[in-house]
Amino acid sequence: MERKDNLDLLRCISILMVIMIHVSALYLIANAPKMNTNFDIANFYDSISRTAVPLFVLLSGYFTLRKRKKIGDIFQKNYTRSYCTNDYLDDFI
Repeated sequence: MERKDNLDLLRCISILMVIMIHVSALYLIANAPKMNTNFDIANFYDSISRTAVPLFVLLSGYFTLRKRKKIGDIFQKNYTRSYCTNDYLDDFI
């Protein structure tokens, strides 16, 4: 199956928008008590970027499920990887 470049580009844009969420949050927290123009600008960028997370999840799911694998195999692989990582990290906490 061939990849769709426009969806890959949209996924890259959503990655940049997620980064924008994290960066604008710093400005929101710093300027919240003052409620000045910097707060309004940061709030604008933060609000626009909020669509990135659902968009990224939907596109990642599209690329994952497009490969015609059994859904049980996908969940088992991801659950095992996630469980092992969490179990490993619990040793350090």
